This record gives sequence, structure tokens and C-alpha cells, in this order.
Amino acid sequence: MTSYAPTATNATRSPIIQITFSKSMDRKSVEQAFSISGGVNGTFQWSSDSRSVTFLASGALQAGTTYTVVLATTATDLAGNQMLNPLTYQFSTAAAPPAGLALSSFWWLIPLLAAVVGTALFLVMRRRTAAAPKPAVPTPAAKTKEAIIEDVFLLNHRDGILIKHETRRLRPDVDTDILTGMLTAVQQFVKEALRGDDYADLNEMTVGHMHILIGRGKWLVLAARIEGDGSEPWTVQIERCIKDMEDHHWDQLEDWDGDMTLARVLTPYIKKLIDGAYAQ
Repeated sequence: MTSYAPTATNATRSPIIQITFSKSMDRKSVEQAFSISGGVNGTFQWSSDSRSVTFLASGALQAGTTYTVVLATTATDLAGNQMLNPLTYQFSTAAAPPAGLALSSFWWLIPLLAAVVGTALFLVMRRRTAAAPKPAVPTPAAKTKEAIIEDVFLLNHRDGILIKHETRRLRPDVDTDILTGMLTAVQQFVKEALRGDDYADLNEMTVGHMHILIGRGKWLVLAARIEGDGSEPWTVQIERCIKDMEDHHWDQLEDWDGDMTLARVLTPYIKKLIDGAYAQ
């Protein structure tokens, strides 16, 4: 075993756990030797060389909880050699927002108060200007929600293996099964593109209600889940992010062997993208 993630305190509630090995492993033995506390269920996805496994939890992890991941020595490589020592490590999820009533909880009172005050003023002014013609009331323009990136999946261009998943916030109303479906759809896109199908020209897709923008470099594929209106500016930012990563780390990307330490190297670029710092 060469690397594993996540290991941080106050990590996100992302349902994705990754372990990388120095040798090709017997998949069944690894899956049977793997366990995570809290009765978390999920599915396994493997790299083509059987050296990296991704555990996708079937639901969001509990907030403010410490999880223990164990990989027993019964895990073997393809030659049948067992691990010399078991892997045991812990990570914790971010705490839930504090309970209580915040000022934002009363947002619904604002239009109600405005309506009451407006009605009172209207009745007063009506008595004074009953004979005057009523001006036309302009129809307020519909407000639009500015597009933002909620989730980013970074994959290897060669085989579609997930390198890093970064999320702005894993909200309770975003079903993690949907995110898993998004990852599966993007990985299928990568496989189809490699076969030279029409998917090669695809730079966006829709999965359910999710709008996904896709950028492709020489070694990387980046898929971003967009929420809001006007997602076009993000296309350029995604291209800049990919170019930035490949220009600075081409030596690691060109001969990448599945070592997930690469994820830590590329994470700052993904966070910069989510923050909109590639707009300039």
C-alpha cells in the first residue's frame, strides 16, 4: 500500500475513499479485507492495472463523525502474497452547522412585511390621489442564479480512473447516488472518446438534472457539475485549469502509474477553479 485518502480532520462528507498499492492486487481479497466503521455500505471501482481501488459509499457520511478504515492482511497481490501489516487509519467529517434560529431563518418574513407596509401606504396614497390616473406597474425582471461549480471530478485521460473528487459542499439535498452516477457517466464518456466515437467532440452533458462541463487535456479529463445560469464562462476557466496542471506537472502525468499522491499535488488547482480564480 503506497497511499490512501482521505486522512484529514474535518474532511468533507464526500463518500469517496481511495487506496493505492505498489503491486497489482487480487480484487476479491482486497474487497473482503476492507471495512469502514459505522456500517457504511458501498461499491468498489478499480483501476485497469488493479493497483488502485476506490470505495464509493452508498450515502453521505455523517457530519462530525470519526471513521476508521481497516484493510486486513488477508488482502493479497496477484501472486498470492499477503500484506505484511494491516492498514488502519482514521479521518473525521466536518461538523454539522450549529442548531438554532439564525437571522437567515426568517427570510420568508421579508416579503410578508414588505407586502403589509406596501398595502398600508397604498391605501393612504389612494385617498389622496383617487382621481389621478394609475401609472403602469412594471413587471419585475426574473432574477437569475449565477452559475457556480459544485463538484469537480478529475480523471486520467488514458483509462478514466478517478484521481480526485472535490466538492464545494456536499449538501444533504444532493443525493450521493447522483454524484456516483455522474462519475460513472463521465468515465463512460472517456472510454467512448478513446474509441474515437462521437463523444470525442462532447464538452458538456446532462445527467438527470445535472449540467456537466467537460474539459480534456493531453493527460487529464476534468468534469465539473454546474448549478445556475450562464455556465459558458466556466468552459474557459476549466481549460485554463487543465493547462495549468499539465504545464506544471507534465512529468508526473506523462508516466502516471496510479499513485494517488498525485491527488494532493493537483488539489490546489481544483480548489482555485472552484473559487473562480481562473476567470482572469
